Amino acid sequence: MLFFKEYKNCYKQLTTKQKLIVSKDLIFLNLVFLVLIIIFSVRIHTADTNQLNYIKNNSVSTNATNSYAKTNNNFITRAYITDIKEFSLKDTSVAISFILSTMYSAKDFPTTDPDIELANGKIISRNVYYKTIESGMVHEVIAYEATVDPLFNQKLYPLDQQIILINPIAKNWSNKSYNVTINQVNIESNAVNPNHAYRLVKYGYSNSIDSMSMKIGHTDEIITNKVNSIYLIFNHKNIYSYIKNIQYILLGILIAVLTLFVNGKNSSTINGRISVIGSSVFSLAANVFQINASLKATNSFNLIDFITLFAGLIIMISFITIIKATRLMDTDNYETSRTYELTICYTLLLYIAIFFISIYVCV
Repeated sequence: MLFFKEYKNCYKQLTTKQKLIVSKDLIFLNLVFLVLIIIFSVRIHTADTNQLNYIKNNSVSTNATNSYAKTNNNFITRAYITDIKEFSLKDTSVAISFILSTMYSAKDFPTTDPDIELANGKIISRNVYYKTIESGMVHEVIAYEATVDPLFNQKLYPLDQQIILINPIAKNWSNKSYNVTINQVNIESNAVNPNHAYRLVKYGYSNSIDSMSMKIGHTDEIITNKVNSIYLIFNHKNIYSYIKNIQYILLGILIAVLTLFVNGKNSSTINGRISVIGSSVFSLAANVFQINASLKATNSFNLIDFITLFAGLIIMISFITIIKATRLMDTDNYETSRTYELTICYTLLLYIAIFFISIYVCV
C-alpha cells in the first residue's frame, strides 16, 4: 500500500498515549460514516421504492381485464412508435412520432372523422396514410407528430429510471369523449438514438379503470374512468453515464485526500496542501453548478445531492486532518502527526470506494 512502510515505522515509535490519540479520532470518524451511510441508505431505498411503484402503477393495468371488457370499447387502436427525440430531465415536453392503426364504427362519427388528442400532450400534425370502410367499420392508419408532457422523477439521478406516457383520447363532432382501447404497441428499431444517455428497456400498453367515490347529493356515487396508456420505460443506469456524472466530483475529493500523503514537515508544504484542498472545494462547486444546469429546481434531495454532500464532507475532513496533524507535530512529534494523517487518509480512501461502488450496485 502507498506509504505503508513509512506508516508502519512511524506507528512503531508511538507511545500508548499517542496511539490512543489516533485511535479515538479513528473510532469517531468510523461512527460518523456509519451514521451517514445508514441515513443515506434509508433515503435512497425510499426513493428507489417510490420510483418502482410509480413506474409499476403507470405500466400495469390496475383492474382485471374482465372488468375493463364490460365497459364500452368502441375505438380499437394499434400503436407504432417511429421516433423519440432525445430528452433531459430539464425538458418540459418530449417530441414523439407515432402511427395509430385504428378501427371504429362509422355511425359513431357520422359527419366528421374522430379527433385524436393526447390527455398529457399536444398533437402537432397528422397525416392520413390509409382509410377504408368495411361492413360499417372504419379502418384507418394515421401518422402523428406530437409532444408529451412527462413527469420526470429526479430522486435517483444519475441512476434514475423514467417512464414516458402517451395517453390518446378520441372525440367526435359533438365533443363527446370515446373510449380508446389499445391492443398492441410496436416500436421501430431506429426510433431511439442508441447513443442517447437514456436507454429504452421496456414498452407496452395499459388499459385500466380508475374508480373514485364522490358525494352527489346525499349519496356516494362511484365514478369510473378509463385510463389508456402507451408507456416507454427508460433506464439511465450504466457505468459510463455514472462515471461521466461523478468523475470530477471523484477527482476533486481524491486530490483533497491524497494531499494527506504529502509530508508536511515545514510551513510551506502545509500551506500548499491547504491551497490544494481549497481548489478541490472550487472544483466541487463548479461540478455542482454544471449538474444543476441539467436538472429542474427542486426543494428535495436527489441522489446527486447526497453524492456532493458526501464529497464536501470528505474535503472538510481532509482539511481538519491537516490542521490536527499540524497541531500534533507541535505538541507531540513528527511520528504521531504522520501516523495520524496517514490513518485518516487510508480510512477516507476506503469509505470513498465503498460509497461510490455501493451506490451503483444497490440502486
